[in-house]
Amino acid sequence: ELSSDGRWLALAGKGVIRKASTAEAPGIVHEEINLTDEMRQDDGQIYLFDRTKPKGQMTLLRGHRGSVLSATFAPVQEETKPILVSVGREWSGSKFTGWIRIWDVEAGKAIAEKEIEKDPGNGRPQISIQRTGNGLKDLVVGIAWGDGKFRVWNVKSGAVGSGDTHLLADTVVSYRDGHNAIRF
Repeated sequence: ELSSDGRWLALAGKGVIRKASTAEAPGIVHEEINLTDEMRQDDGQIYLFDRTKPKGQMTLLRGHRGSVLSATFAPVQEETKPILVSVGREWSGSKFTGWIRIWDVEAGKAIAEKEIEKDPGNGRPQISIQRTGNGLKDLVVGIAWGDGKFRVWNVKSGAVGSGDTHLLADTVVSYRDGHNAIRF
């Protein structure tokens, strides 16, 4: 994912897990339920590149405890810091659930997270972001998991709502809660 100003590049997916085998070196093949928390975070790493810095410099974002399925930058505006929103599929001890994380790109750390009970599977959830102010958490995040529901998270208040989707091929268009319409 490339930020709207072209400065930041985020790459993620299924990361290389420590002590696991690779094409070059033998290792251990792990069942997914037997991975340690540290190994799960290896799998969920996001590689963040500032394209204004020398090649090869990058920041590693760690927090997801499983594969990152989707990531999107918040729209860049004057007087706002760059923000990345990511969605991962994580093991909660007894089942997989979806997690959304908000990242302060310049600080290289997560500033908010929210568990969504649904297991997103291995699909690619669609994310849309609307800024509601200049603060780091002044965001409304819309997520389409491909299950016929559209989830909206007001990061600042922590409130999560959901409703029927108005989607075309799981692309986020709008959400109506009976009073407001949020368009992405």
